[in-house]
Amino acid sequence: MCLTLCRLGIFLLLPVAYGLTTLRKTTSKPQQSITIPCMYDDKYQHNRKYLCQGYRWAECSIMAYAGQANRTVEVIDHPAQNIFTVTLRDMQPKDPGHYWCAVEIGGNLVLDDRAYFHVSVIEDPDLSVQRRCECSGGDVSVLCRYSARYRTEKKRWCRLRDQRCSSVGGFRSPADPNEGWDPQMRDDGSGTLSVEMVGVKQTDSGWYWCEVGDLQIPVYLNITDESNVSTTGHLPKEALIGVSVTFGLLLLLAVIGAVAWRERNKQRADMNIPTPARHRAGSEVEYNSVFFKRRNNKYSLDQPHCSPVEDDHIIYSSVVN
Repeated sequence: MCLTLCRLGIFLLLPVAYGLTTLRKTTSKPQQSITIPCMYDDKYQHNRKYLCQGYRWAECSIMAYAGQANRTVEVIDHPAQNIFTVTLRDMQPKDPGHYWCAVEIGGNLVLDDRAYFHVSVIEDPDLSVQRRCECSGGDVSVLCRYSARYRTEKKRWCRLRDQRCSSVGGFRSPADPNEGWDPQMRDDGSGTLSVEMVGVKQTDSGWYWCEVGDLQIPVYLNITDESNVSTTGHLPKEALIGVSVTFGLLLLLAVIGAVAWRERNKQRADMNIPTPARHRAGSEVEYNSVFFKRRNNKYSLDQPHCSPVEDDHIIYSSVVN
């Protein structure tokens, strides 16, 4: 009830606990999606967040609460970052473009906290992110493309979480070695703003934005520390792949070597097994050599009329053709 009355303007003189920050004006292509980050104070971590659509706060309509999604919008709360994101899907030029990030306060005498932003949908946006690098530590590069009408406008690169900004040929927030904030910016004057962040860490992950004149475009950088061995103690992904391939090759060579060694020993064993050998004397008589294996230090024939044979003796039986 109070929420409705507040939007009708009855309590316009009541204080508003401003604790929300978002982009002011951004742009998108038709039929595309855009995600807008809304940062809030710690005191709002457990409050309900939502997106409201409308030019005037008193007349806006709630599109979705955090945790809800439909065909055109999704709202997700990230309490660990004190940010909730609003994703607008399938944007169309006919869309009103006026929105509010909002936090439900719940009190009877205080308005819900909110922050206004505008999204224009045009075929050829005046500002867009052409390329970004999401890497495992090291350097990050971002290219922001702007139209000719913004050639002489002020350009900035900003970080959402602390509102730190650096501008081309102008003011730069003081570099902090502990924060890793020292972006290198270059404007080629023909529509490309390049941003280089050197020596970034995992803690530098988060929301940033390119700004040209009154336009802003959100950029999320996801940075991991996998390549920073001294910090995490883990090998980079490329090194892990190399080690895995090397180990696999060594294992394959070991298996091949074991099989070859086994076959070689088998061949040697086969060569040592006595086999019947035929000796031909002339053309009429064949001799078959019979070897008797040692058994209890005595050799004997199975035939009863044969006398015991001494060790290692060979008996020949002749066959006449």
